[in-house]
Amino acid sequence: MNSNYLKEYNNHGKLVFIVDKRTAKGFHVKDGASEFEIENSLDKIWENESIKRDLSKTPVNRLIAFNSEVKPKKISIFLSIIYLSLVILILIMHTARIFKFSNLIINITESNVKESLIGLIIFISGAYLIHEFSHVLIARLQGIYIKKMGFRIRYFLFPILFVRVFPTSCREKKINIAFVGLVSDLFLLILYNSFYVSTTEIYMQIALNLQFLMTIFNYNIFLPTDFANSIFQYFNQGNFRNQAFIYVKSLFSKQESNPLKLSAKNKIVYILYSLSFSILWLSVLYNIVFQIIRAIEMR
Repeated sequence: MNSNYLKEYNNHGKLVFIVDKRTAKGFHVKDGASEFEIENSLDKIWENESIKRDLSKTPVNRLIAFNSEVKPKKISIFLSIIYLSLVILILIMHTARIFKFSNLIINITESNVKESLIGLIIFISGAYLIHEFSHVLIARLQGIYIKKMGFRIRYFLFPILFVRVFPTSCREKKINIAFVGLVSDLFLLILYNSFYVSTTEIYMQIALNLQFLMTIFNYNIFLPTDFANSIFQYFNQGNFRNQAFIYVKSLFSKQESNPLKLSAKNKIVYILYSLSFSILWLSVLYNIVFQIIRAIEMR
């Protein structure tokens, strides 16, 4: 067996998906293609490239390793139970006035630079050590390798931490990896609220505010958030966002008017989605410009 590849088979023992460990790129296998032919074809593609490193043997994959994979169904049930439990706990805490939404309103002028910095550090630490690590843990429990972890600016505006995993043909595994982010968000929300209620420190309130904003933001379906990835995968529409943008882009170009051979219903859905996405960004840009102008006028 060629150690450069990971292979996924269907219930009949036929190869359906193959991943190159050197590039972390996955390929769906056409029915009838032999493993030998596929491996030779991939080897020829990369033989002239300077790609030698096996990405499955990076430190994070070596450190977080399990003797056997956990079935996606079991993880799905476990995450669903934890998620519902956390939602119920928040509602109970709110009823008991332990979790107050008024705590999410803070006048930034009441905090000094030190408190703001500490709150930001706590928030980033939780986002990376708990939220992002939860993606890593669920991926590794299911036998999925981690390709990359890091930080970047998304859409030239949103600073995000991210985890990139090896591709897989298993839809349930993809859902679990994305959905655990929503679970960890609720956990962090309860954790920060508990610390704030017990300490009443401004920096904990800042961390709580930032976590609340992240939690809300993570349910945005117009960006590749954990919720969007989960819901699109659940309905077997993993490429929904890309297909929507490709179709709308084709309407303003010289490409075929229906390059994806879409039904009239899908065309309407894609247009509405892309239009909503554009409205969202225009409103964000408008508010940014408005705040800048207002700040200049106040000087």
